[in-house]
Amino acid sequence: MIKYHELTTELFKTFLKLRHVGSVLGMFWSLLNPFLYIGTYYVVFTYFIKMGLENYHLFLIPGFLAWNFTLGSLISSSESIIQSKYLISKIAFPNEILTLVNVALNLFDFLISIIIYLVVISFIPGTFQFSYSLLFLPLIIIIQILFTTGIGFLIACSSVYFRDIPKLVQLGGTILFFFTPIFYSLTTIPENFRRIISLNPMTQIIGFYHDVLYFHRLPNALTLLVSLTLSTAVFLAGYIVFNKFKHSFAELS
Repeated sequence: MIKYHELTTELFKTFLKLRHVGSVLGMFWSLLNPFLYIGTYYVVFTYFIKMGLENYHLFLIPGFLAWNFTLGSLISSSESIIQSKYLISKIAFPNEILTLVNVALNLFDFLISIIIYLVVISFIPGTFQFSYSLLFLPLIIIIQILFTTGIGFLIACSSVYFRDIPKLVQLGGTILFFFTPIFYSLTTIPENFRRIISLNPMTQIIGFYHDVLYFHRLPNALTLLVSLTLSTAVFLAGYIVFNKFKHSFAELS
């Protein structure tokens, strides 16, 4: 990344511009999209739909944004090598940069969304509460980045050999959404199912966001350490597997 930082930066800028080619608003969509999402959820779940949780929109939005970051990263990672086959076959560079840039693009959207979320609720009386738990937010984001990037490496590598992977990622993400405590609390489901859902790595990550941004409490230190360790292990495993097979990407993609 240090050696090829110029290439990484240029790819990030190029992919970001390609998102809005032909668009009248262009880069403004990066701000408008999360603002409209947050505003819509606030209105709907404040005035129309009551879910039994006080300020339910504050519970729903952080988990939803975090989920979109991971799922969006995995979907784009699944096609990161396949869609860049001409670049890979003509230029010698670390192919993992392609996956990292795709994750970075989704991280860019996520960070903007979180910032907009915090700004919006700070202007709504009775919804924002400063807590020392907010200091853990950067660590939680790092944990999610490590986990998401590690899985992204594995998916990007697998997609070169099995072209059905991108479709499976989208289908699996849609199904897994309902088995992740994003729009419901883990404590509201039966104990037997709770144990099963707890096996989902995103359950803990989403739970951290709820702790910090909704319940205003410190995440459990042991759970946080375990998640950081596991996410780091997933990242390293994905990176090792990717590097083992990347030399054949130019031929297969």
